[in-house]
Amino acid sequence: MNLKTLDVNFLNFDSGELFLSSTLSYLLTFLWLVGVTNAINWIDGLDGLLAGVALINFFGMAIISFSQGEFSIFYLSLSLIGCCVGFLKYNFYPSKIFMGDSGSYFLGFSLAALSIMTFTEINNANIFGAISIHKSFILLSVPILDMFYVICLRLFRGKSPFYPDRSHLQFRILRKRMSVVSTVSIIYALVIILTIIAFMMK
Repeated sequence: MNLKTLDVNFLNFDSGELFLSSTLSYLLTFLWLVGVTNAINWIDGLDGLLAGVALINFFGMAIISFSQGEFSIFYLSLSLIGCCVGFLKYNFYPSKIFMGDSGSYFLGFSLAALSIMTFTEINNANIFGAISIHKSFILLSVPILDMFYVICLRLFRGKSPFYPDRSHLQFRILRKRMSVVSTVSIIYALVIILTIIAFMMK
């Protein structure tokens, strides 16, 4: 599946849908998958942060897909929720195990792919319709906007956008003299609010 038709009703366009050429469609799909996967990997900086954020997002996707009658996406989301719950038990602060890049990339790609599938209209003939990419963006806006901010900040400082530093959201909150648990809880709360907004926009 690719980003073939975008739902642009939120922009008040006359047609309500934006049709893409095959080349642009595959390019945008590739950029979304790679970008979201990388953004998810970058927030894996504190105990329990990524697993908890992914758990909340998968839970939101499960509810949305169930309400739409898309049970294949619902069951897949449930299986990933189970993975996150089982891992979070040992990964929450103070953690006993760590996720590593392989785990963060797996969750990142899963979130990127399912975010497209969850907000894609499917008719009775199982034909994919318009994709509400703005809803996917809202659902995953915390890691996406954090990645965008960090890249812009690094470029402004004359450094590589992939230069490692502590300018990510979780570290900025920590510098406000917050504990690890408080920092993670704040980000959890923000993700929950955005997930609810994405659900209400369906």
